[in-house]
Formats: sequence, structure tokens, C-alpha cells
Amino acid sequence: MFVPATMIVAPIAAIDVANLADAGRGLPAVLAVSTLCTGVSEELMFRGVALQAMRNRHREVVAAWLSSAMFGLLH
Repeated sequence: MFVPATMIVAPIAAIDVANLADAGRGLPAVLAVSTLCTGVSEELMFRGVALQAMRNRHREVVAAWLSSAMFGLLH
């Protein structure tokens, strides 16, 4: 969870607030890319790593519920 948060916070922290009007398309592009990267990394973590690990120990339905619960708890 640290990496996705860093991917959002770091670009926002680097914004020059005094010249925000001159940012142009750069700010929306940075926000869009960091939002997409966060979503992809969460999907890989919960659907890829967590779900696969749960499948080794539990039935398919139980593994899906557990990984969904973990996802919900972290949000």
C-alpha cells in the first residue's frame, strides 16, 4: 500500500502552488497516470497475489470472499 500512496502523494507534493495556473496539461496528466498506476497495482496485489495465495488454502468461493474482504478493509 505504501507504493500506490507514494505515487499519488509525491507528484502532488511537488506541485508549485504559486504557479498552478501555468501548469497547463501537466497536472491533469500526472494525476491521471498516478490514479491508473494505483488501480493497476491494487488489482495485482489483491487479484494476483492475495487471491492466488488464498486459492492454495481454500475453495474458490472462500478465496474470492477473503480477498474481497481484505480489499474492503484496506479501503
